[in-house]
Amino acid sequence: QAARGHLPVVVQGGFDWVDVRDVVLGLLAAAERGRTGENYLLPGHRATALHLGRLAAGLNGHLGPLLAIPGGLARWAAPLGERVGRRIHSEAFTPASIGTLLDDPLVDGSKAATEFGYHPRPLEDSVRDTVRWFEGAIRL
Repeated sequence: QAARGHLPVVVQGGFDWVDVRDVVLGLLAAAERGRTGENYLLPGHRATALHLGRLAAGLNGHLGPLLAIPGGLARWAAPLGERVGRRIHSEAFTPASIGTLLDDPLVDGSKAATEFGYHPRPLEDSVRDTVRWFEGAIRL
């Protein structure tokens, strides 16, 4: 929706957005060079929903979301959003999805970077490639 310019509002908050291609490369590197019995986090880049929406929209020449609604308001409205979502086959605005976004986790991938050279590609590349994939799958 953001890439189409049809997402005027998002929820405040952010997430660590990681490209699945980087996760696969990180898993392969951990299998080859990681230490047995160790755990590794494979982050991408922390970004707000507002930034991500504007980035996706900008790739198609749109302005993107204009504002981010406060988390408290989003949590309050999420049960209604879930009921509406069931009717339109969307899980974008549920208590679980809002909670995940508002948790705003910090993911430390320094151990993976140090031990086997894990470095995710730029967020802009991942968003660009995702938008281009959707363009091929559906008409944006």
